[in-house]
Amino acid sequence: MDQIGNLVNCVNGPSNESKCQNQTLPLSDSGVQAFVGQIISIATSFITVAAGYLGLGDNYLLALNAGRCAIANGFYNVWYLMAAVMYLANQFNLGGQIQMYFNMAYPYVCGCYYYATKISAGGTNNKQLAQKIAVYFSSCDEAGMILNNCTYSNGTVYQAIYCPS
Repeated sequence: MDQIGNLVNCVNGPSNESKCQNQTLPLSDSGVQAFVGQIISIATSFITVAAGYLGLGDNYLLALNAGRCAIANGFYNVWYLMAAVMYLANQFNLGGQIQMYFNMAYPYVCGCYYYATKISAGGTNNKQLAQKIAVYFSSCDEAGMILNNCTYSNGTVYQAIYCPS
């Protein structure tokens, strides 16, 4: 099965290959952080693979990278909300129920994370496109990306993040 198929199909449950069946995380700060961190890795990997399969232009790649960065940098703090729910549940002796749901969800996250970590850059066999994606997704600071002097076929020089060959 191809890479994007593995990421999409992982929601059907953990495979034997991933060895995630019956895996759990502790319902603690570190367990919730790991849970959210793995979800973020899955989402950012999916964006990278989608960029490779879709063969998008420069502005679309910049937009996808902005979305990837927003997820990677902004969504991570959701673990605080999950921890607050955990502590609130513990206060009312409902921690066992929260742990039960956490244990039910984690094998799915674990399985998807397994496939996300196996994905190569961009999910494409086109080396030029993979290099382009690697350049565009190398930083969350668009202004900090190095501009190259590129040349059109007519000899006109222009600046771009990535020069097509």
